[in-house]
Amino acid sequence: MRLDRLPAEELFELAREVTGRGGRLRLRVSGHSMTPAIFPGERVVLAPLADAGPRVGDIVLARTPQGVMLHRVWQRVPQLVLRGDNPSSGSCSVALEQVACRVESVVPGPWGRLRRLFSRWLAGTR
Repeated sequence: MRLDRLPAEELFELAREVTGRGGRLRLRVSGHSMTPAIFPGERVVLAPLADAGPRVGDIVLARTPQGVMLHRVWQRVPQLVLRGDNPSSGSCSVALEQVACRVESVVPGPWGRLRRLFSRWLAGTR
């Protein structure tokens, strides 16, 4: 089964079920909201949330008003404030129940390492 072809809502429920049982799930990312941390086409490993829930700085799979997406946790009180790393992506607030799991690791695509190095070099030249 190709997870990258599942409708977003089905993917969210599958990720919640698999990681809720302590499992891991690997999927290919589409979209640019998390660049430069995660580039489109790279794979992420989704893992269960910690017992205390997501921490500030964690990247989570969440159901947001804009749809199901990976975003970083910026604040935790009273709801979770999520935002993409890409400056053009917006932020939103969600209840903890709207978070399925967290990103445990990123598996770079063929050009991922080069893009990361280039992004860091650009950031240092500004």
